[in-house]
Amino acid sequence: MNRTIASILALAVCLAVTASARLCRTNDACSANAFCKKAMGNCGGTGRCVERPTRITLELIPVCGCDGLVYGNKGEAWASGTSIKRRVRRVARPSRLGGPCARKRSTNDEPMAP
Repeated sequence: MNRTIASILALAVCLAVTASARLCRTNDACSANAFCKKAMGNCGGTGRCVERPTRITLELIPVCGCDGLVYGNKGEAWASGTSIKRRVRRVARPSRLGGPCARKRSTNDEPMAP
């Protein structure tokens, strides 16, 4: 099978899984290995139950999760079962990862996506 066909099949499977994901407001509505993924900044809104990632990258692109904690990247947040509240441009101290997000938006935070 060539790469193009494999890519199309992978996309079709991904779309089928996404289309079948049910609506939710909390993780309680999802299976044990899934979480309620919401649009960035929409922490109190409606999302869709999706599988928690089992592989995450090591890149440092900090985000503030809807649970109020700072994660190294969106994959870490999703694997922990939380959606993204906002991106954080930089983390002054690596020890801040896993700690609470700043209460007020700082000038180092990117605006939330619509």
